[in-house]
Amino acid sequence: MDPSSKTASAQTRWLTKVSTVVVAMTVLIQVSLTPPVSALRALVAEADSLADLWLRSRKASASSIPPTVHSDEEVRQWFNEVVVPSREVWVADLHGDLVALMVLDGQ
Repeated sequence: MDPSSKTASAQTRWLTKVSTVVVAMTVLIQVSLTPPVSALRALVAEADSLADLWLRSRKASASSIPPTVHSDEEVRQWFNEVVVPSREVWVADLHGDLVALMVLDGQ
């Protein structure tokens, strides 16, 4: 066997091992940086927090959608009296903070 082909073969094996390690480290870094988010049913006690989350989201989207026609207090009241008690509401929880919500009406 030609000595240069042995060198090329050894380099290929070394590069394959290095590539495998780099891919594995990249996956580990991505997994460690991806925070655990839990999907949970909303609690009645969270109605005000959910209303605030909805309001922040609406206000952040003001350039894309028309502003809400109701006051913040009316929205909170609606979440407390209608949305949370009578709808299926799910929240995304990130380390105890509500970061998203989904309201299902059953229709």
